[in-house]
Amino acid sequence: MTDSTKKTRVSKPVIAIEDLKAKVNFNEDTGRFTWVENTGKARKGEVAGFINPNGTRSIRVANKTYAAQNLAWYIVNGTYPERGSIKFKSDNRDDCRIENLEYTPPKKKASKVEAYDDMPFDMPSDEEKPKKKGKKKKGKKRKNALIERVDKKKKKGKKKKKG
Repeated sequence: MTDSTKKTRVSKPVIAIEDLKAKVNFNEDTGRFTWVENTGKARKGEVAGFINPNGTRSIRVANKTYAAQNLAWYIVNGTYPERGSIKFKSDNRDDCRIENLEYTPPKKKASKVEAYDDMPFDMPSDEEKPKKKGKKKKGKKRKNALIERVDKKKKKGKKKKKG
Protein backbone atom coordinates (compact mmCIF):
# COMPACT_ATOMS: atom_id res chain seq x y z
CA MET A 1 0.00 0.00 0.00
CA THR A 2 1.16 3.47 -0.72
CA ASP A 3 0.94 6.26 1.82
CA SER A 4 -2.10 7.73 0.09
CA THR A 5 -4.11 4.48 0.23
CA LYS A 6 -3.33 3.52 3.83
CA LYS A 7 -6.28 3.58 6.18
CA THR A 8 -5.67 5.62 9.28
CA ARG A 9 -7.88 5.88 12.33
CA VAL A 10 -9.23 9.37 12.60
CA SER A 11 -10.04 10.44 16.13
CA LYS A 12 -13.45 11.99 16.60
CA PRO A 13 -13.49 15.75 16.93
CA VAL A 14 -13.69 16.59 20.60
CA ILE A 15 -16.36 18.93 21.86
CA ALA A 16 -15.03 22.08 23.52
CA ILE A 17 -15.03 21.91 27.32
CA GLU A 18 -17.24 25.01 27.51
CA ASP A 19 -19.84 23.43 25.19
CA LEU A 20 -19.68 20.18 27.16
CA LYS A 21 -20.20 21.97 30.49
CA ALA A 22 -23.17 23.83 28.98
CA LYS A 23 -24.84 20.44 28.27
CA VAL A 24 -23.80 18.24 31.22
CA ASN A 25 -22.65 18.77 34.78
CA PHE A 26 -19.91 16.50 36.17
CA ASN A 27 -19.87 15.93 39.94
CA GLU A 28 -16.29 14.99 40.82
CA ASP A 29 -17.29 13.59 44.23
CA THR A 30 -19.80 11.07 42.85
CA GLY A 31 -18.41 10.65 39.32
CA ARG A 32 -21.89 11.25 37.85
CA PHE A 33 -22.90 13.29 34.84
CA THR A 34 -26.28 15.06 34.95
CA TRP A 35 -28.10 17.09 32.32
CA VAL A 36 -27.94 20.88 32.72
CA GLU A 37 -31.20 21.56 30.84
CA ASN A 38 -34.15 19.73 29.30
CA THR A 39 -33.43 18.44 25.79
CA GLY A 40 -35.65 15.89 24.06
CA LYS A 41 -36.09 12.95 26.44
CA ALA A 42 -33.38 14.20 28.79
CA ARG A 43 -34.59 16.10 31.86
CA LYS A 44 -32.61 18.63 33.86
CA GLY A 45 -30.85 16.95 36.81
CA GLU A 46 -31.25 13.36 35.51
CA VAL A 47 -28.22 11.11 35.11
CA ALA A 48 -26.87 11.61 31.60
CA GLY A 49 -26.19 8.83 29.12
CA PHE A 50 -26.82 5.11 28.95
CA ILE A 51 -25.08 1.92 30.07
CA ASN A 52 -23.43 -0.14 27.31
CA PRO A 53 -23.47 -3.96 27.30
CA ASN A 54 -19.86 -3.90 28.54
CA GLY A 55 -20.94 -1.93 31.64
CA THR A 56 -19.51 1.47 30.75
CA ARG A 57 -21.61 4.61 30.44
CA SER A 58 -21.82 6.54 27.17
CA ILE A 59 -23.14 10.06 26.77
CA ARG A 60 -24.43 11.55 23.53
CA VAL A 61 -23.60 15.25 23.29
CA ALA A 62 -23.81 17.39 20.13
CA ASN A 63 -24.74 14.34 17.98
CA LYS A 64 -21.64 12.40 19.03
CA THR A 65 -21.37 9.57 21.56
CA TYR A 66 -18.55 9.74 24.09
CA ALA A 67 -17.42 7.32 26.79
CA ALA A 68 -18.22 8.87 30.18
CA GLN A 69 -14.78 8.01 31.58
CA ASN A 70 -13.13 9.91 28.72
CA LEU A 71 -15.36 12.95 29.30
CA ALA A 72 -14.58 12.87 33.03
CA TRP A 73 -10.85 12.78 32.29
CA TYR A 74 -11.28 15.57 29.73
CA ILE A 75 -13.19 17.86 32.12
CA VAL A 76 -10.75 17.38 35.03
CA ASN A 77 -7.42 17.29 33.14
CA GLY A 78 -8.22 19.39 30.06
CA THR A 79 -6.99 16.83 27.51
CA TYR A 80 -9.11 14.25 25.73
CA PRO A 81 -7.48 10.80 26.10
CA GLU A 82 -6.66 8.45 23.24
CA ARG A 83 -9.04 5.57 22.55
CA GLY A 84 -8.91 2.83 25.18
CA SER A 85 -6.38 4.58 27.37
CA ILE A 86 -8.61 5.25 30.42
CA LYS A 87 -9.03 2.19 32.63
CA PHE A 88 -11.13 1.65 35.75
CA LYS A 89 -9.38 0.73 39.00
CA SER A 90 -12.49 -0.87 40.52
CA ASP A 91 -14.95 -3.35 39.03
CA ASN A 92 -17.68 -0.68 38.88
CA ARG A 93 -17.37 0.59 35.30
CA ASP A 94 -20.03 3.26 35.90
CA ASP A 95 -17.91 4.97 38.58
CA CYS A 96 -16.21 7.87 36.79
CA ARG A 97 -14.58 9.51 39.81
CA ILE A 98 -11.03 10.53 38.96
CA GLU A 99 -9.75 8.38 41.87
CA ASN A 100 -11.22 5.36 40.06
CA LEU A 101 -9.72 6.20 36.65
CA GLU A 102 -6.16 5.68 35.48
CA TYR A 103 -4.44 6.64 32.26
CA THR A 104 -2.56 3.89 30.45
CA PRO A 105 -0.74 4.80 27.26
CA PRO A 106 -1.71 2.71 24.21
CA LYS A 107 0.47 -0.36 23.69
CA LYS A 108 2.70 -0.61 20.67
CA LYS A 109 2.25 -3.61 18.43
CA ALA A 110 4.80 -6.37 18.90
CA SER A 111 7.13 -6.94 15.97
CA LYS A 112 6.74 -10.19 14.08
CA VAL A 113 9.16 -13.04 14.78
CA GLU A 114 10.91 -14.00 11.57
CA ALA A 115 12.58 -17.30 12.38
CA TYR A 116 12.83 -19.92 15.11
CA ASP A 117 16.54 -19.16 15.39
CA ASP A 118 15.69 -15.82 16.97
CA MET A 119 13.74 -17.45 19.80
CA PRO A 120 15.28 -17.19 23.27
CA PHE A 121 14.50 -20.83 23.99
CA ASP A 122 15.09 -24.08 22.13
CA MET A 123 12.40 -25.07 19.70
CA PRO A 124 12.58 -28.32 17.76
CA SER A 125 13.14 -27.98 14.06
CA ASP A 126 10.65 -29.50 11.62
CA GLU A 127 12.83 -32.61 11.30
CA GLU A 128 12.99 -33.13 15.08
CA LYS A 129 9.26 -32.68 15.70
CA PRO A 130 7.49 -35.97 16.39
CA LYS A 131 4.97 -36.91 13.75
CA LYS A 132 1.37 -37.01 14.83
CA LYS A 133 -0.14 -40.43 15.18
CA GLY A 134 -3.77 -40.39 14.34
CA LYS A 135 -6.50 -42.49 12.88
CA LYS A 136 -6.26 -43.20 9.21
CA LYS A 137 -9.13 -41.97 7.17
CA LYS A 138 -11.74 -44.56 6.36
CA GLY A 139 -12.11 -43.17 2.88
CA LYS A 140 -8.52 -43.99 2.08
CA LYS A 141 -8.95 -47.60 3.26
CA ARG A 142 -12.07 -48.00 1.18
CA LYS A 143 -10.39 -46.56 -1.88
CA ASN A 144 -7.42 -48.91 -1.48
CA ALA A 145 -9.76 -51.90 -1.03
CA LEU A 146 -11.61 -51.01 -4.23
CA ILE A 147 -8.36 -50.72 -6.16
CA GLU A 148 -7.24 -54.14 -4.88
CA ARG A 149 -10.54 -55.73 -5.97
CA VAL A 150 -10.28 -54.24 -9.44
CA ASP A 151 -6.67 -55.46 -9.74
CA LYS A 152 -7.72 -58.99 -8.69
CA LYS A 153 -10.50 -59.06 -11.31
CA LYS A 154 -8.09 -57.95 -14.00
CA LYS A 155 -5.62 -60.69 -13.05
CA LYS A 156 -8.37 -63.34 -13.01
CA GLY A 157 -9.57 -62.20 -16.41
CA LYS A 158 -6.06 -62.51 -17.87
CA LYS A 159 -5.59 -66.00 -16.40
CA LYS A 160 -8.89 -67.25 -17.94
CA LYS A 161 -7.93 -66.00 -21.40
CA LYS A 162 -4.56 -67.76 -21.30
CA GLY A 163 -5.96 -71.06 -20.12
